[in-house]
Amino acid sequence: MFFNTQETNYDKNIIPFIKNGIIVDTSVLLVFFEGLISVRVSKKTEDSLPEYKVVNWLIQRLKLDWKKFYITPHILTEVCTNIRNDYCKKNWDFTKVFKEIAPFLNDVIQENIENKKILNSVNPDKPILEVGDISIFLKTDDFIKKNKKTAIMAKDFGISNKYKDDKDVLLIDLYSISQSDIN
Repeated sequence: MFFNTQETNYDKNIIPFIKNGIIVDTSVLLVFFEGLISVRVSKKTEDSLPEYKVVNWLIQRLKLDWKKFYITPHILTEVCTNIRNDYCKKNWDFTKVFKEIAPFLNDVIQENIENKKILNSVNPDKPILEVGDISIFLKTDDFIKKNKKTAIMAKDFGISNKYKDDKDVLLIDLYSISQSDIN
């Protein structure tokens, strides 16, 4: 089910999903880190970065702590590779960039997903190897099997489509949240 920005009963309708942690996708981390770097290093305003503003609003609105975010090694690899490639192209001082993002990445919970599980999740007749997404699916399904509600924060139609009707998953989908929702 999708997160409703107008939700007023935090204890009943939000906490059951986020108390076990929030699985976060590469796309959200990239929005956050690119915004953070733009604000802190480039001195841009948060208002000039609408997606970053939404992510910041969500973190505050949902009372989230980075120590409650789950990533997999695959997500970490995707984030680091994207950031390194983006900022090398811009000729930025990667040392400054790393110093800004490292404290956040240090706080997240990293969950290992076995290679066998990933490979067994791929349809051999139509192999699509989106390892980051597969690792999110496997972690989410693991929570559900343990009768734990969970939340996923993503900007990814594949993830949203897979869990949009699941009563045990709260989708915090950046595509479904607009500036008007947070103002």
